[in-house]
Amino acid sequence: MEVITSRSNCMSRKVCCIIVKEDVQVVAIGYNGTRKDDNNCIEGNCEYYNTPHESGKGCSCVHAEENALKIAERKQIGCNLYCTT
Repeated sequence: MEVITSRSNCMSRKVCCIIVKEDVQVVAIGYNGTRKDDNNCIEGNCEYYNTPHESGKGCSCVHAEENALKIAERKQIGCNLYCTT
């Protein structure tokens, strides 16, 4: 999971999530990062790090769990979700 975690483009926290069926088949893998059409944080486009924290802006990255669930779709039943945090 640590290798997958390293794929995250979030500057704040690197997280991995894996969804596995009961028969140990990997259904989906996700990691936290910017949305598909947004600029990557690691390329200097992180609003959270580039603005004063008093501005109230939070991290714009999507959670690893959300990314994995989008990939798995709702039809997956009987799965376990494993996350690095």
